[in-house]
Amino acid sequence: MSKGPYTGIKVVDLTRVLAGPYCTMMLADLGATVIKVEVPVTGEDSRHIGPFIKGKSAYFTSVNRGKNSIALDLKSEADRTVFERLLSEADILIENYRGGTMEKLGYAWPGLHARYPRLIYCAVSGFGHTGPYRDKPAYDIVVQGMGGMMSLTGHPGSPPTRVGTSIGDITAGLFALSSLGAALFHRYSRTPSPARLQPAILRARSVRDILPSRPLQPFRHPTSTSSSQPATTSFSTASATPLARLPLQRTRASPPMTSATRTTSSSPPNSTAS
Repeated sequence: MSKGPYTGIKVVDLTRVLAGPYCTMMLADLGATVIKVEVPVTGEDSRHIGPFIKGKSAYFTSVNRGKNSIALDLKSEADRTVFERLLSEADILIENYRGGTMEKLGYAWPGLHARYPRLIYCAVSGFGHTGPYRDKPAYDIVVQGMGGMMSLTGHPGSPPTRVGTSIGDITAGLFALSSLGAALFHRYSRTPSPARLQPAILRARSVRDILPSRPLQPFRHPTSTSSSQPATTSFSTASATPLARLPLQRTRASPPMTSATRTTSSSPPNSTAS
């Protein structure tokens, strides 16, 4: 466990796979005590995702460093008692279940806040908790497609292309981290108030949110721009002579600059001041 600005903050972590675990990994990096709750016997899903190094999932290890782990069955009364004792001491509860799961387990937000008024509750989801898709599961490639990111990636005329990394999950984890920081600041610096945070992966990958000026433009289906950026001229690629083919010339080292060689002219290079 590292020491940092969140030392002393206790986090109960119900997250799995990537978006949620990425957030709680960074909380642990910043000093928080993170208690990861996993299902008994099999553990969290990503423990079974390769590659495996010495019998352990490199995927799981890469986003769960610095955490403590406990196996609890939240449908067992004895394990629920342990879980609720953890909640009574926690500052943050974070989960990324499919919408409605916490309600089925008997841990809906109104009840949680009534029993644990200091608790900050963060629910990371694929599609938010109010829209028509609120109960649907989501993986990064789904929201990259639905958010328009795959239409932007690749080259003109190519089929929709996934970004090389799970950028939607990672961005949602960052949104959750920043939201939790704001909620903690609010709790400690102002009058405490209920804090329920609901970052959504789809919102993190919505083209209208991530492209400059796109929210101000009429909607049109996004298309690939290859390696260019429509909002910035310099964001593009062009053919160039490989450095290895350029002739090498021996040059003398430039003499150190002295007060006699310094210039204070504000004229552009290669121009003559009038």
